[in-house]
Amino acid sequence: WRAKEITIARQKEYMAGLKDDIESDKKEKEEVSKKIQDLEKSLKSDRVEAGKLTVAIKHRFHFSSDLQRMSTICKVTCATDKCQSGVYGLVKGSPEAIAKLLQEKPSWYDSAYKSMAEQGQRILALAYTRIVDTSDLGNKPREEVENHLTFAGFIAFKCETRKDSMLVIRSLQDSSHACVMLTGDAPLTALSVAVEVGIAQFSPNNALVLTEVGEDGLEWRPAITSGANGDKVEPVKFEAAGIRKLGESRDLIITGGPLERAWQQDTQAMQAQLSSVKIFARLSPFQKEQIIQAVRKSEKSYSFMCGDGGNDVGALKEADVGLALLSGFGNANVDAKNQEEQKADVGKAEDALEAVRKENQQKAQEIMQKSKVEMERKRKDLVSKQQEWIQEELEKRKARGEDVGVMAQFSAMKSVMGRLQTEMKKEQELQQKKHGTAFAAGAAKWAEGLDSVEDTPMVQLGDASTAAPFTTRTPSISSVVDIIRQGRCTLLSAVQQMQMMMLESMIAAYTMSTMSVDGTRPSEPQMMASGVFVGIASLAFSFARPLDRMHPVRPLSSVFHPANLFSMLGQLAIHLFCMVYIANLAKEVMGEEAVRDIIEFEKERNKRIEAMTEEEMSEWNWF
Repeated sequence: WRAKEITIARQKEYMAGLKDDIESDKKEKEEVSKKIQDLEKSLKSDRVEAGKLTVAIKHRFHFSSDLQRMSTICKVTCATDKCQSGVYGLVKGSPEAIAKLLQEKPSWYDSAYKSMAEQGQRILALAYTRIVDTSDLGNKPREEVENHLTFAGFIAFKCETRKDSMLVIRSLQDSSHACVMLTGDAPLTALSVAVEVGIAQFSPNNALVLTEVGEDGLEWRPAITSGANGDKVEPVKFEAAGIRKLGESRDLIITGGPLERAWQQDTQAMQAQLSSVKIFARLSPFQKEQIIQAVRKSEKSYSFMCGDGGNDVGALKEADVGLALLSGFGNANVDAKNQEEQKADVGKAEDALEAVRKENQQKAQEIMQKSKVEMERKRKDLVSKQQEWIQEELEKRKARGEDVGVMAQFSAMKSVMGRLQTEMKKEQELQQKKHGTAFAAGAAKWAEGLDSVEDTPMVQLGDASTAAPFTTRTPSISSVVDIIRQGRCTLLSAVQQMQMMMLESMIAAYTMSTMSVDGTRPSEPQMMASGVFVGIASLAFSFARPLDRMHPVRPLSSVFHPANLFSMLGQLAIHLFCMVYIANLAKEVMGEEAVRDIIEFEKERNKRIEAMTEEEMSEWNWF
């Protein structure tokens, strides 16, 4: 019922901005008023039912990533026989964590939540305990409240993957980028999502999850155990040195607990082999950082991290590049089309991704056009009322005994224009609220069905945005491709500019030194032509366009890489050969006597310049 209250409040706020004297607003106001009446009728019965059961929170134990649960101490008052009034400890958390705290675990507990997790759903287990000693509730230890619990049920929900996530992952894989999942979700949920987006490379039935056995043992066990699959895949003994070989034929999943134990057993081997694991689940924030550090150290590679919550802050800072994803978009950019059908339709991933972008741009244009049409309609309605408002203003002045002459009419027109501008500004704010948010106006292109206020996505900055150098304003990870492509273009342009500068400097140094030995110098036209050509070459970079698709071969990152260095030296050799050849050819054409005359002329001019005073050099024809 509180959700209905919020919806009614928003609808009333929206209706308050509509004008009774505008025909279009009047019709819309009637429709909104009817919706509010229907909601208020159902709200009354909901409030009556809700009044029979009240829950007041007395103390709260916040969520702990180490414990994988949170709890509250609540006073429950019930006027029916559905439950008993009293003080309860209410606990929610991961099914694995709650199972250890139950007095009696149902026989179907594990199979039920695993079956739902295999479908990609996120599962929370609920449990409670009745607190007999109600004194000093605020100081009760957490261990006392979260103990001897009674199982209350599961909450299962699924966050649909964005429809272009699979295309982005495929684009990165096609360009030789390894994609890995680091998540705090359950391993089966992580596996399901990895299969959907293409991070998992093999059949999920063959996937193995690292499991703790006994006090110190570890073993690879089949991730999916429902049906007869658990009997088909045999457990595999864990060996840190054999992770890479095992990962060549099946997807491997490592969770936080076994990862910590494996790290303690053989740190060096784990660091060297971690890059072969594609799915990490049930990780703490520190473990995410630890994995990134280990892979960067062992593979000598760079990392790009995407995250949307406080648990990802450390990993975003540790990665070479961090991208913060905003939350609050709901089901925007989610397509109900079956993932398998999408995979079958995909040819080149970046081609398909480009098609999705064009589709989103078209939606954005449609929404902008719709907003423009609505604004134009409102403007016409307001302008049509302009003469009526002037008359109303004059009548008010006449009632107050003020002058209603020519000057008063001009004053009334000025007042009405101010009112018109105010109304138009209100309408613009209303359209902005309807078709986007103040921060993420560009996000409106992703939102579908924004015809009512309660559907408007409320996009908010989170903790991840403070840690990452990049933040995307859209419900998509496609910005990863944009950042990589722009980074490659920037790197390539910088390297080529440095190559040009080095080549130009070496050629100029050789030219000056050689001509100085001969006693000559470049002529003014030669120097002007050289500067113009270098400027044209530099300007040409501004017209360069990146390739349409990322290439598996990465651009070279250093001018002193053998390929760049030998290329530059080869170009220098060609330039020097041509310059020496042209200089010798010029000497042959001019003859030795003409060359000596030019050299003597240059020497005499240099001596004359050295002997000149400032007054003589100020003359325009001194040279």
